[in-house]
Amino acid sequence: PAFALAPDAMSISHDLEEYCRLIKVSEMLEYYPKPSEILRYALLNLSELFTDPYEDAILSIPQLPYLVFSTNVTLVIKDLGNQGYLQSTGSLSQLKARITPKGWLAIEQWKEEERNIDSHTAFVAMSFAPEHRDLFDKGIELGVRDAGYEPRIMKNIEHNNDIGDELIAEIRQSRFLVADFTDNCYGAYYEAGYGHGFGVPTIFTVNEDDIEEVHFDTSHFNHVLYKTPEDLRKKLKNRILATIGKGPLEVAE
Repeated sequence: PAFALAPDAMSISHDLEEYCRLIKVSEMLEYYPKPSEILRYALLNLSELFTDPYEDAILSIPQLPYLVFSTNVTLVIKDLGNQGYLQSTGSLSQLKARITPKGWLAIEQWKEEERNIDSHTAFVAMSFAPEHRDLFDKGIELGVRDAGYEPRIMKNIEHNNDIGDELIAEIRQSRFLVADFTDNCYGAYYEAGYGHGFGVPTIFTVNEDDIEEVHFDTSHFNHVLYKTPEDLRKKLKNRILATIGKGPLEVAE
């Protein structure tokens, strides 16, 4: 089944096949939250009903099943409570709720993560040493492009600003960050720290021979281990597609 979306009211009087595109249900479902995301987006939607974070909101509205992506509203509200995000009282017909401080903190973090959801760039933090040129040219750059994103690395960015300010601006505008810690690159720690602080998803990479040298501040993160730049290209693409999603840019064959 499908339905038609008209670009403007005037086109209704014209041939639908000429002015409208049919949207299949399968396409619509691509935008529906995954099971693991339902509580997240349910809470984000419910937060729009609150005008004061310290006051209860009435949740007994006809649109509630649409806001929480389920006809079993009671169960979703209960699960949000079990996660510590929501406190509720009353029955479904007279439901009052308040988002907890933990819930508001989660909402702020989720909104920060989605701030760059439409960005097509990936910031790359790595050593600029000449011996690592192939690591970027044949590994990171191609892996990022294979996933549909544009890699941005400071040594290739033309600007007239303070390099620190430009670096922060690039990170804040990126969809995600790739930080390579081969040779225990200190700059990568600095830039990855900014990425985490701004809520930018970070992918950690390191040559498998250097994994034992990674500082304890980041050693607990799941690193992409590789042997060669070509190996990294393939593994990085797969990690991006699995954790970030396919980018908007056309991928060269």
